[in-house]
Amino acid sequence: MNLIALGRTAIGVARGFANYPQYDIYTISTTEEVPIDLASHYRLASQDSPEKYEQEYPTHELEEFLAPVRGETIFIVSGFDLESAASLRLLQFLTSRSQVRVIYVQPDMSAAAQVCKLMDNTVRGVLQQYARSGAFKGLVMISIPTARAMLGDVPIMQYETKAAELIASTVHMINVFDRTVPIYSDNFKLCDAVRIFTIGISNLETDEEKLFFPLDNIREKVYYYSIKKESIENDGTLMNKIINKTHAKVSSEEENNNRAGFSVYASEYDEDYVYLIAGTSAAQQ
Repeated sequence: MNLIALGRTAIGVARGFANYPQYDIYTISTTEEVPIDLASHYRLASQDSPEKYEQEYPTHELEEFLAPVRGETIFIVSGFDLESAASLRLLQFLTSRSQVRVIYVQPDMSAAAQVCKLMDNTVRGVLQQYARSGAFKGLVMISIPTARAMLGDVPIMQYETKAAELIASTVHMINVFDRTVPIYSDNFKLCDAVRIFTIGISNLETDEEKLFFPLDNIREKVYYYSIKKESIENDGTLMNKIINKTHAKVSSEEENNNRAGFSVYASEYDEDYVYLIAGTSAAQQ
């Protein structure tokens, strides 16, 4: 699978994927040095405004740089970075040759410059419009402050790295499950109109859910249960526990016509893990 990161913020998240050999990583930014080991890097000429990144877009050079990209592709971008003004030009090329899913990363905007806040609103809004129109497979929204809060107590020197690893591991596991035959599934299919998502983790015992973005008007959820083999083989209460959890989600959100589905996978780990996708058809502010 291809993974393309545009701008410093996106590259920071992409570093977490370097732990997985399944991804061919391409980075694009104004920095000269290669920011991720084994990644292919293209240095954009630095511009003094977002408009110039679009006006001075190096069409031929970037198309040559991304020529190997075919098939499934993840494109990571953040409106916090001025380079994100080149997003639509990049997506126009990528969607003509591959199946693209976009991950939009929103960092802490509390101390951001006004131009960065405007860029965040603009890029996030435009990408949502494109996602809802079906221009690419879907838009996954991730908040860096939310991911950091999920980490708990982490040394300062590991803060950025651990947040990137948490995001990458969650995305990666969902990718793996989507390509693995489950031991059981209710064959739930997401509605075509649902194209804006976030990801999350849950707890089978406590029902606690943590989403990576505060998505409004959630309409559908898909749960991926990674269960240790011992429980799958010996726990007679497991299936009802999973079904009841899913049904409880549907029942509690029934007034909004929400739906939920699930699949179960055997795990080699000593603990059970639950991952999820939450989706909506509504634009997010």
